[in-house]
Amino acid sequence: MMSARFFIWKSKISIEFWMVLFLFMMGALLRLYRLEGPHLPGLWVDTMSADTRILVNQSFLDMIRHLMHLQFPPLYYVILNLWVKAFGNSEWVLKLPSAIFSSLTIIVIYKLGKELFGKNVGLISALLLVFSPFAIDYAHNAKMYALFWLLTAGSFLFFFRFIKDQKAGSGILYTLVSILCCYTMYTGFLLLAAQNVIFLLFGEKAYRRKWFLVQMIIILCLSPWVISFLCSTHEPFRLRAWDSAFNYFTFFLNALSSIIGGSHDGFGKVMCCLYIFLITYLLIDVLAVFYENKTITNFPLMKYFSLLIWVIIPVLIYFIFDYVLIRAHLADRYIGFLQFPLILLASSQIDRFHGIVQKALLGAMVVVAMGNTYIWFNHYLMLS
Repeated sequence: MMSARFFIWKSKISIEFWMVLFLFMMGALLRLYRLEGPHLPGLWVDTMSADTRILVNQSFLDMIRHLMHLQFPPLYYVILNLWVKAFGNSEWVLKLPSAIFSSLTIIVIYKLGKELFGKNVGLISALLLVFSPFAIDYAHNAKMYALFWLLTAGSFLFFFRFIKDQKAGSGILYTLVSILCCYTMYTGFLLLAAQNVIFLLFGEKAYRRKWFLVQMIIILCLSPWVISFLCSTHEPFRLRAWDSAFNYFTFFLNALSSIIGGSHDGFGKVMCCLYIFLITYLLIDVLAVFYENKTITNFPLMKYFSLLIWVIIPVLIYFIFDYVLIRAHLADRYIGFLQFPLILLASSQIDRFHGIVQKALLGAMVVVAMGNTYIWFNHYLMLS
C-alpha cells in the first residue's frame, strides 16, 4: 500500500517541477559559492557590509532611530537584526540572507513568466536569472537589494494575478508583498506607480473601486514610517536643473548595461547586444500589430505593454526626481528591478521563435550568460 501511494505521489510530480528545482539548486550554489571572502568590487562592498554589521548589532530601538536618518527603510535591517541575534554576526552569516533571497527570486520569476506567457518562458527566464552576474553580485553582500528584488518580482506576480482573477487571496498577497517591498527600499513607490498605470490602462473599470481601496491600504500602512523619516531627516532637498539630462541618460545606459550584462566588456557586451536584438525585434512586431489593429486591448499586446510600462514609468519618475526636483544618485542597484521585465521580454521573444533559430538564440544566451558568470567568479577568485 505504501509503495503504491508513493508511486502515485511520484507520478504527480512533473518534469517541470524537477527542472525548476534543478535551476533553483544551481542558482543557490552559485550564490553560496565563495560567500565569505573578498568581493569583486573590493572595499566598497566590504564597507557596505561593515556598515550593515554596525547597524544590526545595535539594540532594536537604536537601530530604528538610526535608520530614520538614512535613505533606507527598516525591513531588511529588522530581519538581519533578528538573524544576527540567532546565528551570530560573522561575514558568512551576514551575507547568507541575501543569497537566500536571490535564490528564491529564481522561483518567483519562473512563476511570473509562467503567469504571463507560459511555462517555457518561465523556465527560460529562470535560467537567465540563474547565471546573471548582476544578481549573483548583489547576492554576495549584506545589503537589502536581493530582498527588494525578490519582493518586487513577488509584487508583480500577485499584481498580474489580481488584475486577471480579482480574487481576494491575490489581492491580499499583492497588498502584503507591496507593503514589504516599500518597507525595503523607497524605490518601491516607483513600482506602485507603474502598477497603477498598468491597471488604469488594462484593468477592468468595474474593479477600479476595489483597486483604489487596495492602494489606500498600502499608503496607510506605509505612511507612519514615511512621515517619521521626513520629520527625522536633516538633509534639505537639493534642487537640480535640466542641464544634466544628458548625463542622466548616459548614467542610465551604463546602469542598464550592468544590469543586463554584468560588465562593460567581453561577454557583457555580447549579452547586451542579444537583449537589444530580441527586444528591438519584439518592439517592431508589437508596433506592427498595433498599427494594424489600432488597439492594445488584446491580451498578448497588453502583456508586452505592461512589461514595457514596468520599465518606462519608474525610469521616467526617477529622472524627474533625480535631475529636476532633488538629487537622488542613479546607480544600477537602485533600478536593479528592471532586470525582471527585460528578462521576461527577452525570454518571451525567444519562445516565439521556432526550430533552429529558437535553439540557436537560447543556446547563445545560455553560453554567454555562463561565460559572463565564469569571468565574474574569475575576478572574484583573483581577489582571494
